[in-house]
Amino acid sequence: MDPKAESNSETPRDLRKKVHRYKESRDALKDKNREKAGKIKQLSGKIDDLSESRDMWRSRSESETSRVTELEKGSKELQEQLDANRQLVEQLLVEIEALKKKATT
Repeated sequence: MDPKAESNSETPRDLRKKVHRYKESRDALKDKNREKAGKIKQLSGKIDDLSESRDMWRSRSESETSRVTELEKGSKELQEQLDANRQLVEQLLVEIEALKKKATT
């Protein structure tokens, strides 16, 4: 049988049922698409928040890294000064001992 003839032989009741099924299917697809669009919008907002947070932490990390570098440099300078002072103290102690020996002799 010819498809055109078959569609013409459908009753109005059958056509209404088909139309109703198509509308339900279309509405279901629209709802599904609306949910996906909402989820995409939600995830886009989350991506923006995470990017902002990542940039903030990166900036904070960089500033702390430079601060640590400065503190390490200052610590190294203080350690050098401490070592120089210790050497000076040792020299002075040797001189004092030498003077004590000289004074007792």
